[in-house]
Amino acid sequence: MKNFIKAVFSMLFLLGVTFSEFTFMAFGSELPKADPSDWNLILVNKQNFIPKDFDTELAELPDGHLVDKRIVPYLEEMFEAAEREGAPLAICSAYRNYSYQAGLFEKKIRKCVKEGQSYLEAYRNAAFEVTIPGSSEHSLGLALDIVSEAYSTLDSGFEATKQGQWLRENCAKYGFILRYPKEKEYITGITYEPWHFRYVGRDNALYMTENSLVLEEYIELLEKEKED
Repeated sequence: MKNFIKAVFSMLFLLGVTFSEFTFMAFGSELPKADPSDWNLILVNKQNFIPKDFDTELAELPDGHLVDKRIVPYLEEMFEAAEREGAPLAICSAYRNYSYQAGLFEKKIRKCVKEGQSYLEAYRNAAFEVTIPGSSEHSLGLALDIVSEAYSTLDSGFEATKQGQWLRENCAKYGFILRYPKEKEYITGITYEPWHFRYVGRDNALYMTENSLVLEEYIELLEKEKED
C-alpha cells in the first residue's frame, strides 16, 4: 500500500498538484489542521508501541472505569445524547494498564493452544483478536469498549443492536471513531470490533468517518501534508 501511495504522490508532483489540492479532490473536503503528534492522534498498533515516557492524567467515571481526563466531557455528551435518543450505552472496558493487557493476551494464547494450535500459531492468532501488551489503545485512556445493558457480549452481533447502529452513525459528532472497522483488517491488523471506539477529536473523527479512513491512513495523510 505504501508503495502505491508513493507512486501516486510522485505523479502528483510531476503534474504540479499539491497534496492539499489532491486531498480535496479525492475526499471532497479539506484535511483538518491537525498534527500526527497531537495527543488525541497518537498511533498505537503492532508497529507502534506506546512510548516508554508516555503518561496521562486519568479520571474515574461514575461506573468506576478510567479514561484520559481530557475526553470526559465529550464522552459524557455522547452518552447523554444516546440516552435521549433511546439507545443507552454502557462501558465494558476503558483504560487498562500493561499488566492487565498482558493477562488478557496470555489467556487468549492459552485458549488457542488448548484448541490444538502450536504456540507460534496461538501467538499469531491471539494477536489478531487481542492487542499485544504495549500496543493496546486501552493503555492510552482514549479507547473504550462500548456495549449496552441488553447486549454486553463483545462479538459482531453488537453491530445489529440499536446502540451499535447509533454509535456508527453518531460517534464522530463527539470526536470518536470506530477504530477497527470491516475490510480494514489488513491495515489495522485487528479483526472487526464493532464495540471498540477511540477518541481522536471531532474534526478528525468527522473527516475520517466521511472518507472511510482508519487512523493509520489518516496519520499517513497528515504526515504527507506536513512534508508538502
